[in-house]
Amino acid sequence: MNAVIITGQYRSFDKILPSLIKNIIEPNNCIVFICLEGSCQIEPLGITVGGIIVEPTFRNSEFQAILDMVRNSSRPGLSPEVFERSRQADGLNWQYSYVEQSGTILQYYQFWRIWQKVLEYERQHNMKFENIMRTRTDIYISRPIDISNVFSGYIENLYANNKLVEKSKYFDDLARSDGVITLGEEQVWISKRENFNILSQLIFHYGLYDSGFPFAFNSETQFHQFCKHHGLKHIGIKEKEWTMYCGSLDEADKYLFVIARF
Repeated sequence: MNAVIITGQYRSFDKILPSLIKNIIEPNNCIVFICLEGSCQIEPLGITVGGIIVEPTFRNSEFQAILDMVRNSSRPGLSPEVFERSRQADGLNWQYSYVEQSGTILQYYQFWRIWQKVLEYERQHNMKFENIMRTRTDIYISRPIDISNVFSGYIENLYANNKLVEKSKYFDDLARSDGVITLGEEQVWISKRENFNILSQLIFHYGLYDSGFPFAFNSETQFHQFCKHHGLKHIGIKEKEWTMYCGSLDEADKYLFVIARF
């Protein structure tokens, strides 16, 4: 049995959900878990929902306690030197406050919260999921993906025609069960259930890793370094002409996935 975890603010949720149902949930026979920030009613549209958390804000006392732990534990990836390195790289005035005020750490807190619902569902039904995808409320996926064998179908065609960016070309180097495949740097995660159990601890490890490069503090870098330090092979999939953000459905359909702004 497979699962899809959806996290984030409401954003484009109502617009991306039909494509998610068509291309991921139905063909993979997924149970759906939703962790949503906002004041709204969830209409599952006939899908099987294993757990839902909807809160007006996730910046609660528990989250603040985690922030205090991260802030006060002298983590290498969040040191003043890291932010100075980033300022020198692009000229912007990067500050530690960005990490707390944006969704950088918050997304991992939401994931950890909904992961408890996944574990509860498994206990109640005396089973364990096999393959899991984590996506966001603003991710539009235009084509079917077999989450038990990501490198098939459309992605296989992209690879065969040299349409993936250079650092995503390791098609022949990944056994299905030994790593984490992401769409983009870490916008969508796909892996085996046992690897997701490891990923659930991301929130508590945030900032422990300094890659030595600019922007070591950001969620993409921390995700990759977390995988590296826990022995998980991480491969990101991006098309060469990929547009990260997209404002129209017609434009979005040109790519495997985009961050929806429509």
